[in-house]
Amino acid sequence: MILQNMAALSPQDVDELLAVEELQLNADDIKQSEAAVASAAAASEPHNVADCAPCHAKKDGPFTIVRKEDGEVGSRDTVPVKEAWGFWCSADHKPIKVRGPKYLVDKKKIDSSPFVFALAYNDVSTMDEKYPPANFSNRQDSFVRHCPYPYPNPPANPSRPFFFVVNLMIPGPPSYSNVSFFLAPSHITGYNSERVKKLQSIVEDEKKTYADKPKGDLAEHEKRIVARLMSESSQMNYATPFERLLDLFLVAPDSWKQSRFKFIPRVEDGAWIVRKGVGTQPAILGNKLTQTYYANQELNYMEVCVDVASSKVGSSLFKLCKGYATTLVMDMCFLFEAQDSSELPEALLGGVRIGNADLRHARQAKNKE
Repeated sequence: MILQNMAALSPQDVDELLAVEELQLNADDIKQSEAAVASAAAASEPHNVADCAPCHAKKDGPFTIVRKEDGEVGSRDTVPVKEAWGFWCSADHKPIKVRGPKYLVDKKKIDSSPFVFALAYNDVSTMDEKYPPANFSNRQDSFVRHCPYPYPNPPANPSRPFFFVVNLMIPGPPSYSNVSFFLAPSHITGYNSERVKKLQSIVEDEKKTYADKPKGDLAEHEKRIVARLMSESSQMNYATPFERLLDLFLVAPDSWKQSRFKFIPRVEDGAWIVRKGVGTQPAILGNKLTQTYYANQELNYMEVCVDVASSKVGSSLFKLCKGYATTLVMDMCFLFEAQDSSELPEALLGGVRIGNADLRHARQAKNKE
């Protein structure tokens, strides 16, 4: 189907057009629809953030630092932080359902608990390059490098906090990046954890075994690593299934990460056609889009880079959302999928809300660090 006028599409047309598994738009189709999209978006009213409660936010160099009264950085509240390009804040966890403690038996989902990680910062940037930078957290202008000590009562010699970073990359030129920095609670220490270090030693042992047999099957080798990690981690004293899955994610082979990193979208405010296209169904991003992973033990972060344009579905949905971006408010939540009874119930790692995004005013990132 060629989009002649999005506004004139019937519900039946939209059902056919935006079925995620069957979406087959091409660049010419999108180009023909841009005038209709822009016209409809211009006629809509932006999401009003003026009535929201004031946010404890303060500019610190190029970054907006959000702090609670006790001094902790980050937020799990939907209080908007205004930027030149629009606004960001934590997503709302309350509408989200996750797999319950007996999901593998009864298939029942439960109301999610609040996010485990706080949203410390969200960066929307653009570059003149074709591809936006992966491993954004390692750049000299990254929030990870410049974040002040994020917890109350800093010790004399504080260790680095742990960040889980999600980098949504949109190729260009110009290219765009939406990078969400999720801050762990103080008891989750990432690569400084003794449990993580023990799991890493298992991976290193298995790598040495594989190096001695270079003709071995890589997939079987990775399965063996995962099996050992699962067995060893099941004997460790974790407070929650989430903390175990997080530690596994930090050290496991990429193939395992691909099968576990889950994304739940939700349009809080926006045009009906965008709501229909985006939906609310959870998705394992690695099944649809190209993902790469970057870990830095010194800076203590894990970054998941997602190439949004690596599939026709992702590329088309982005172009659809971009047409309505200035009037769109969208939540994106992230978690690890539980696939064994010992990993239940699921818990939301973190979530970000992006609103009224005008990409013409995105921060201009340097082409080089």
